[in-house]
Amino acid sequence: MALSWLSMADLSHFLDTSRTTLLLIASGVITALPLLAFAGAARRLRLATLGFLMYLNPTIQFFIALLVFREPLSLIQLATFVLIWASLVLYSWSAWHSRERAPLSPAGHQSD
Repeated sequence: MALSWLSMADLSHFLDTSRTTLLLIASGVITALPLLAFAGAARRLRLATLGFLMYLNPTIQFFIALLVFREPLSLIQLATFVLIWASLVLYSWSAWHSRERAPLSPAGHQSD
């Protein structure tokens, strides 16, 4: 619907040139690939693991902004970042220690 309106208003660049059209179509395919990979991982991983992994992307972006693009970092931003990761560590630690551990049987013996 939006593409139709943009085309009628002569604001669309979708069919300007074949190169632009191919780039726009390819960008949709390239965007779909990580989403499909995420959907596959979501079926194979525990949700707790998947939730923890969701914090990696913003953390990587945070460090790229600091180290590559030299973005300024205020004390409030740093405190927020530290508090978020401290809470994740606390959650992971408590989940790790509260899980039920199966008793280990001696090697070569099968339990009934």
